[in-house]
Amino acid sequence: MDRAAGEPARHRGPSHAAADGAGAALAALGRCAMLLEAHLPDRGQAPVPGAADLAGALRSATGAGAEAVRERRVPQWDEVRAVLADRRGPEQGVLRGAAAQLLDSLDEVSEALRP
Repeated sequence: MDRAAGEPARHRGPSHAAADGAGAALAALGRCAMLLEAHLPDRGQAPVPGAADLAGALRSATGAGAEAVRERRVPQWDEVRAVLADRRGPEQGVLRGAAAQLLDSLDEVSEALRP
């Protein structure tokens, strides 16, 4: 036991600093999600243009991102970035601003996990 305790061991997960950085980025992502939730339109109103495309891209990208983290790869957010760059994406306003903040938070997660 004494000999094993002195041997170098390869850590299999992200470093403490990477985990802390990713945790802070995920907390910011949660704040953006709460901002979006606070601005949901009433049921009787028409859907916000681009919201469904953004939701689909986020759903797909975060699923792929979780898989990337489990496989010790850096997640990519190209699908979300493409929706924001597309003319049919969310228009200016709360949705557009919050979506940009969400993407910034996702990029921070990736940066924190980058080796």
